[in-house]
Amino acid sequence: MESPVSQNDFNNKSVQDLTNILFKAAQEDYQMKLNLLKEKSFPIIENVYQNQGSMFKMIQVPFTDGHKTMTIVADLKEAYDTQCESLVNDFEKNITLSIIDENWKLHLREMDDLRRSSQGAVYEQKDPLVIYKQESFHLFSEMIDKLNKEIISFLYKGEIPA
Repeated sequence: MESPVSQNDFNNKSVQDLTNILFKAAQEDYQMKLNLLKEKSFPIIENVYQNQGSMFKMIQVPFTDGHKTMTIVADLKEAYDTQCESLVNDFEKNITLSIIDENWKLHLREMDDLRRSSQGAVYEQKDPLVIYKQESFHLFSEMIDKLNKEIISFLYKGEIPA
């Protein structure tokens, strides 16, 4: 995405104004990406629906961001009837839930490790519960930041592989 802010605007506008300009440009860019995704996938969905629609109810559509590939399950008839609008909604929902699930499992493992390691605080004459609460809050905050970055990154970069 090209920067929507010129050097002059960057120097003269407030942080709030710059944030609003950037947010609006990012939303427009993302919407164009989704429209392009619909345009690319509809001919494929249309072909499958018209030629093999009686054989399939649900279809699997792979999406990749170049590093990770995820498969989205979608209703073939609904994808055809909505001209891939439902496919895009399924893409957003499934990608978001998959990334949350993956990171939540990792977070639970880290919390288990933290529980074990915070027991050693007794030897340092510190309250293990206080240490556990502080560190767990820090781990949760890191997980939320990581989730936001991963979800946004995959949604922006994700596309159907050729």
